[in-house]
Amino acid sequence: MGDILGRYSSYCPFYFDMIKAWLRHYFGFTAKESKGFLALCVLLVVIFTIPALYRILRPETEPIEFTIQELKADSLLEVMEVSSNLSKVVAVKPFLFDPNIVEESELMQMGMPAFLARRIVKYRSKGGKFKVKGDLRRIYGMPETLFVQLKDYIQLPDSTERKGHYAARPESTQSKRVYKAFSIDMNTADTLDWQKIDGIGNTLSKRIIKFRDKLGGFARKEQLFEVYGLDSVVVKTNWEKFELTTPCKKIPINLASEEELAGHSYVGRKLAKVIVNYRKQHGEYKKAEDMLSIGMLDKEKWEKIVDYLQF
Repeated sequence: MGDILGRYSSYCPFYFDMIKAWLRHYFGFTAKESKGFLALCVLLVVIFTIPALYRILRPETEPIEFTIQELKADSLLEVMEVSSNLSKVVAVKPFLFDPNIVEESELMQMGMPAFLARRIVKYRSKGGKFKVKGDLRRIYGMPETLFVQLKDYIQLPDSTERKGHYAARPESTQSKRVYKAFSIDMNTADTLDWQKIDGIGNTLSKRIIKFRDKLGGFARKEQLFEVYGLDSVVVKTNWEKFELTTPCKKIPINLASEEELAGHSYVGRKLAKVIVNYRKQHGEYKKAEDMLSIGMLDKEKWEKIVDYLQF
């Protein structure tokens, strides 16, 4: 260690003599201890410098690190591209098709984004096969709203049925089979019934029923567009499945109290008070149009509440 210090001190003896004098003065080191301490410091500097020197002498490790970062960046760009493409999905113009044989150009013709059409064809080229309608959901990047629009046009069964061991093989014309659609009564359907509709889950089904109960039942299908969080695409795609077999509850306009009217979602306390006061001043309402004489009731509001009133 003394040889190491002697080698370095020969290059700058003035500075090493000053450091040794400082160590002896403040720490009480002997001349031998001062040399040993300085040698230790030199070794520490060398040890901490080795990793940096190694990286400089071995530049081939940098491209590997760069490649990893580049792959991460590519993955991020791909996710961003998919997100961007999904945000551009619009209402399509579907026609009957079998995803196992349909061409990429035909998918694009119905309005499907090009990147999704390519993935469907690529999935088939690698041996993939669509057995039921829901298999189309497995295509990476397939948005739920788009699947809902296409579901009724996919010439595949909704689910697979277990066949007997000696069951006959399906005919080649099976893809042309027409599957029976179902419908629900909007005013009696429970949460499980609503969840049969593609695009409506547990949370939305509860929200629909809560909205319905506050109204006293649905009077028109269009009221589904007022349910918070329910996508209009889901409503339009499943329009034929909604039925109004059971009528909504009606309030007798000439007998109802202010509190009873105020409890309805479309009326509220302020309008209920005006309706009752007008009735007291002008007599009973003979027909629905009589309410249009109320100053604060515009036609748009009137069209909403008139279905819930009995004259």
